[in-house]
Amino acid sequence: MGAWLVLPFSGAEWVLLAYCFRLGLRNCRIREVITVTETLVQLERGYGTPEQIYRFQRAWVALDWTESPIKGGGGEGGGGEAWGGSLPWKGN
Repeated sequence: MGAWLVLPFSGAEWVLLAYCFRLGLRNCRIREVITVTETLVQLERGYGTPEQIYRFQRAWVALDWTESPIKGGGGEGGGGEAWGGSLPWKGN
């Protein structure tokens, strides 16, 4: 007889669980692409396409480069891909 009180809360739990999974999957798709030129360092962030673009003068930027322990991040030669196109260099 008291089961009808449980059903709305069970449904609310399923909705919350689905929302959390959706939020987690969305955050897994975020990308950051760093482009270094002669004068600028550009950082692009977004989901599939750049949504935010930050540009810094190269003279004022210090990069601390650490190679990823994960090999074969996509693209040819183990290099990554920048917004769907392969990088101009080959990975190690």
